[in-house]
Amino acid sequence: MSVGAYLAALLAAWGGMGLFCLRADSVRSRYGWGRYAAPEKRRQAVVASALCLISLGLTLAATHLAFAIILCLVQLGLIGIAIALLLPYCSRWLPVSFQYAGGSALLAAVLLTLLN
Repeated sequence: MSVGAYLAALLAAWGGMGLFCLRADSVRSRYGWGRYAAPEKRRQAVVASALCLISLGLTLAATHLAFAIILCLVQLGLIGIAIALLLPYCSRWLPVSFQYAGGSALLAAVLLTLLN
C-alpha cells in the first residue's frame, strides 16, 4: 500500500505544482496562451492547493508525520524545478499531464481510502 500511496502523492504533487506554474500570466503569455480571468485563477489556486494537500495526506498515509512533511516539501520543490526546466521543451503536452495526474491522484486517494 505504501508504494501506491507514494506514487499517488507524486501524481498529486505533479498536478498541483503544475497548476500553480500555469497560473502565472508571464508564463501564459510567453507560450501564447490566453490570460485567465480572476475567478479562473482563484479556482485553479484552490484546485492546486487541494492537490498539494492530497499529496501531503497520501505521504502521511505511507509514513510517519515528521518524515512525511519533509518528504512532501522536498517533493514539491523538486517537482517545481522539474516543471520549470521542462516547460520550454514540452509546452504542448505538459499542461495536459497536470490535469491527468491530478485526476488520477484523486482517484488513487479515494481507492486507497476505500481499501483501508
